[in-house]
Amino acid sequence: MATTRSHTIRGWPRGMSRLEAADYIGATPETFDDMVKVGTMPKPKKIGGADRWDRVQLDRCFDAISGTETNSAVIEFETGPLTGKRLSIEERRALPNWGLSVTDSSTWLTEGEAKIWLEDCREEEKQAILGRPMAATERRALRELTPHRGEFVPLERIGKGIGFACLEKLVWRGYAKQGQNNADGKATFQITDAGLEAANRI
Repeated sequence: MATTRSHTIRGWPRGMSRLEAADYIGATPETFDDMVKVGTMPKPKKIGGADRWDRVQLDRCFDAISGTETNSAVIEFETGPLTGKRLSIEERRALPNWGLSVTDSSTWLTEGEAKIWLEDCREEEKQAILGRPMAATERRALRELTPHRGEFVPLERIGKGIGFACLEKLVWRGYAKQGQNNADGKATFQITDAGLEAANRI
């Protein structure tokens, strides 16, 4: 059954900018751009001349990727029939960006393939993050979490401009761990012993 959501979620506007939309789904802006390009995330609407993403559409597409939404038509490239020779997952992985093309329907993904593609993108992003030093926002997030040792802190209390994607990078590094969402549905995070040591080295 399709998920029903409220049109007002505390802390998130109905119409989001590109950076807000990327942060909302927990992706980097670059990954979000790729998802929009291939159709796993919706295209923006023009509001006052600016691109804005509808939060409800973001929710529906995210549900489709995670398997909690049964209506595959919310993924734009699945609204028409898939035609032509179909490549296997392993064949796709050998091609740049899985060989995806917005003009060739034979390259378009099914819902199951889109989920695997997204998982691959996330793993590539994770390995890239682990291979480079912490960004300034990651260091700031560690400093913000340090006084709350042993406490799971809601995302909105960690610091202005520090989003879910930033905290997820700290989790990947082993510097933080994610707890259960609070009563407002916001993610919570706690600094680890490794994170405290890293904060002391900053």
